[in-house]
Amino acid sequence: MIDDHSSRDDLLRELIATRAQLAQLTAAQSPSSLSALSHEPSLATLLANSPDTITVLDLEARLVYVNRTVAGRTTHEILGTRSADYMPSQDRALFLAAFERVLRTGEPQRLDLSSVSGYVWETRLVPLKHEGSVFAVMGIGADITARRRAEAALRESEEKLRVAMSATGLGLWRLDWKLRELSWDAATSRMLGVGDSACTQTLAQFETLLHPDDRERVHGALLQFAAAGTYEDLEHRVVTPTGAVRTLLSKGSPLRGPDGELLGWSGGMFDITERKRLEEQLRQSQKMEALGQLTAGIAHNFNNMLTVILSNVLLCEPRVSDVLRPRLRDAEQAARRAADMVRQLMVFARRYPAATKLPIDVRDVVHRTADICRTTFDKNIEICVDVPDGVVAVLADPGQLEQVLLNICLNARDALDGHETACPMISLRVDRVAVGATERSEVRIRIKDNGPGMSAELKNRVFEPFFTTKEVGRGTGLGLATAYGSIIDHGGQIDCESTPGAGATFTVRLPCVDAQPQRPANRSDTAASSSSRPAPRSKNGQPTILLIEDELMVRKTTSALLASGGYDVIEAADGEEGLALYERELSRIDLVMLDWSMPRLSGQAVLERLVRRSPEIKVILFSGHYPSGKLQANVRAIIQKPSPVDSVLGTIRAALDA
Repeated sequence: MIDDHSSRDDLLRELIATRAQLAQLTAAQSPSSLSALSHEPSLATLLANSPDTITVLDLEARLVYVNRTVAGRTTHEILGTRSADYMPSQDRALFLAAFERVLRTGEPQRLDLSSVSGYVWETRLVPLKHEGSVFAVMGIGADITARRRAEAALRESEEKLRVAMSATGLGLWRLDWKLRELSWDAATSRMLGVGDSACTQTLAQFETLLHPDDRERVHGALLQFAAAGTYEDLEHRVVTPTGAVRTLLSKGSPLRGPDGELLGWSGGMFDITERKRLEEQLRQSQKMEALGQLTAGIAHNFNNMLTVILSNVLLCEPRVSDVLRPRLRDAEQAARRAADMVRQLMVFARRYPAATKLPIDVRDVVHRTADICRTTFDKNIEICVDVPDGVVAVLADPGQLEQVLLNICLNARDALDGHETACPMISLRVDRVAVGATERSEVRIRIKDNGPGMSAELKNRVFEPFFTTKEVGRGTGLGLATAYGSIIDHGGQIDCESTPGAGATFTVRLPCVDAQPQRPANRSDTAASSSSRPAPRSKNGQPTILLIEDELMVRKTTSALLASGGYDVIEAADGEEGLALYERELSRIDLVMLDWSMPRLSGQAVLERLVRRSPEIKVILFSGHYPSGKLQANVRAIIQKPSPVDSVLGTIRAALDA
């Protein structure tokens, strides 16, 4: 079978061979004599069976011959018309210019033309000469409409593929297993950090780009794939020439020869560094949430035990000899230190009262923290501060935020202690950055040290409560855990980046607010002491308190403590009993002290039923952790377990006097 070009060349040879006949038939050079072409038997047969459309044009570009026409039109209707009339305007000028060149130069012209009916023709304009002069022009047109549509569809498909590859970050690669040669495109080069164009390297050269910890695993996986004749998803890390570590995911399929022999693999590569970071962040967040729940439960039980210890110590202290009183004070001090540790745990677990937040300028907090560090740290440690111009406002408790930054700086100081660094340094940097494509922005406070750094294992545990690498007696392991809980409570994030020998960087992220920063009010003790308050009135001359507490020791100790303050106490072992006692003793109960965490019937359920029964009831929550959510106005105060005796009695008296 011959192709279209061969057919046209054969046709031209036939036309040249019959040029003498054409010369005789067209000696008059008129349309009528030119139309006689179709009556020459051998030539008419040749033209009628040509796969192309053959036309003959006179010197005015009028049609004087056509071997076929479109459906619905006759040859008679077309002859004598101008061929340019069947073309769209954009192609008409191209055709007429080419036609003029044929007449002027006597040389054939080739061009692609469209018709008004939507067809595309690959056209050759061939001069017909007699005694060296052009007397007519033959047009030979091949219908390439289908080919052009296929080319357009291919270009569209390629563009869609390009857009898809760009959107997904896909890079292409091919591995020749026999040559041990790996080729990849420009997108893959950008992932590997080796340029911006396609590249080919030996497999050994590529393996030098792999993370040292992944090289043996990747090489072993390729050997397994070669033995099995398959390819499975392969995740690995690379180290770019700039030192950046990226995580890549390779997907591929085998390439085989005609005999089924494995030649290699080809596939795509994705940069999943950000996805892995987010997965690790989610995993860490879930771990910390689980630790928080565990911590809250442990802290609640410790608070109950410490309440019993402290209360009994304070009740016994006035009744013991001077010899034993110092021992009780030592026990009280140890219990209060334990209670302070539990409070830090509650901050980590976010079971502490919500911080009083107001718009503050982060720069002020950073400068105050730096001033404290310069005053208290070894003078050998340089404290650097880099803050932007202009206000950087966040909604935060200034005291808590300052404590968070100070805890991180203390951790950095301890890391630098004893570490051989020519210029030990802690830097605090503040940046305000946009978040994603939204108008929302956040402030990032980075605290960086040039200490020894941490391994990945240590870094992943740095916010866990009681986790510390310091020797016994130098730390409780609660500083960073408390910082973590405080920042999460502020709606922010805190994370750590560190590698051995490269120091550590802690980043605190907080959402910015568009508000004028405020300065916290001076805290003055305007409340009168409990002894200066007037004695509350009661129906029988002595206030009565309903104490609902499920822990027996806590209930008995608290009851004795309240009695020492001059109150009558009615004890209830759980919520059901408390409701029953309240219904029975309603006329003489002035206040209800309610434990928030109880079995059978929770403190919240008891509170709701009490308020429905007596809308004016006064309630004090007595709990190891602060309840979440908004409470009814009937809750006059929350007493945190354990609390000092004078604080408990003062809070009760204030609630009764209100």
